[in-house]
Amino acid sequence: MSKARVIVLSVVHQGLTKAEVAKKYNVSWQWVHTLVTRYNAGGLEAVEPRSSRPASNPRQLSPTTAAAIISLRHELVAQGLDAGPITIA
Repeated sequence: MSKARVIVLSVVHQGLTKAEVAKKYNVSWQWVHTLVTRYNAGGLEAVEPRSSRPASNPRQLSPTTAAAIISLRHELVAQGLDAGPITIA
């Protein structure tokens, strides 16, 4: 069982205060509050660690542009030229 689940269950089922649980598990009161809020919104699955990966990459090239660059690199290599970014530019 994860630490987050133990923290939430200590507050919800054992009736301990958020401050008591924070001190017992050496975490901040705000973190305990966040976990309990997530639990109330979505159950025990909601308190599991979340990914910090961004949902999108604003600098990512469109598939059309990426395909054009790859095609151009193959042509340059076939001609015996450098296929680096300066040559492509």
